[in-house]
Amino acid sequence: PVGEASVDLDSPFTPPEIANYLAILGRTQRVSRTEELATARELGQRLFDFAIRGSSDINAAYIASLERAGANGLRFRLTVDNAGDLRQLPWEYLRDPNRDFLALSRLTPIVRYTPQLDVRPPVAIRYPIRVLVMISAPADYPTLDVEGEWRRLNEATAELRTRGLMILERLD
Repeated sequence: PVGEASVDLDSPFTPPEIANYLAILGRTQRVSRTEELATARELGQRLFDFAIRGSSDINAAYIASLERAGANGLRFRLTVDNAGDLRQLPWEYLRDPNRDFLALSRLTPIVRYTPQLDVRPPVAIRYPIRVLVMISAPADYPTLDVEGEWRRLNEATAELRTRGLMILERLD
């Protein structure tokens, strides 16, 4: 609600640390569930300290946005495209020590965002849309009510067809 904030910071993680986090959380290195959870919490806290608390501008925007959003919640849009080795980390583990894992709360979902260089205009749709329907009923599978499926499809699209927006064609 208070806008975007961005900053360039040096990574606090070494390549071996990144590899270790990925191995444990990706479950290619076997550890106990307790150790896996402790690793997730540690990584989440380190990511939060780095990404949010590592910059006074971002930290201020975070706190002010949470306050302004209130019960409506705050969706985090995170871009790590230029983050080098940090792109591989599961940023969804961001963990505010006062709120726990942000992504686990309905009030603070995290969405990874990839900036698009090409913004394509929407494709123009010419009506009516023609839909070719083929209802498969293989003999070696449980019997399917083919006529019932066709009837339900016609009922579901009746308004669109009446308005001339859709044409259903059945392939026998």
